[in-house]
Amino acid sequence: MESTMKSCERAPLYQGQVDIFCAPYAVANAMRLLHGARALDGRRILHEALSEAARDAEFFQAVLEQRTDYVSWVDSMLARESAKGDIVVEKPFSPGAAGEGEPDGAPSVDDVWQGITTWLAQGAFRCALFQFIRYLPVSNGVIKHWTCCRAVEDGELVLYDCSREQGALLRIPRQLMVADETEGDGERLVLPPHTLRFLRTRWT
Repeated sequence: MESTMKSCERAPLYQGQVDIFCAPYAVANAMRLLHGARALDGRRILHEALSEAARDAEFFQAVLEQRTDYVSWVDSMLARESAKGDIVVEKPFSPGAAGEGEPDGAPSVDDVWQGITTWLAQGAFRCALFQFIRYLPVSNGVIKHWTCCRAVEDGELVLYDCSREQGALLRIPRQLMVADETEGDGERLVLPPHTLRFLRTRWT
């Protein structure tokens, strides 16, 4: 019995490994960066987000099954935080918004990169929220993850992220980014422009 137990023994699961609530975690971490939100504040953000989603059974099921990009959910969370008077939220790209030099109306990855770097370079108490899509060629899986970006260093986006899994992305090199989902593959990850949100404290 003892040898059987040892052979089946694995490391304990940790929070975030089996849930798909990276969107509220990204918002909570943004609040932590901007004005030092505590763990209790993060719990409130998560509970409010789940309570809101649960009021619409169809949407809640879409959240659980990852059949949404979570943008409207994130915007609702940010609206609640903004209403408290703490933060300002900007949406640089809407779906179909034209980027410079993009006649088809789609912002390019250069537009996205320039937008993030310019925003973060304007001073302290700023961050960026976005979703990235990562393709896993070995398992044919797709990871759609919301995260918070706190800085740009050495040509990489530096993330302030909730994930603690082995192999989690904590920095995103510029050369591995694309903005068009059709260009994503096992090497490059997609940062959909319409998911990008710029945040700052109201006094900066």
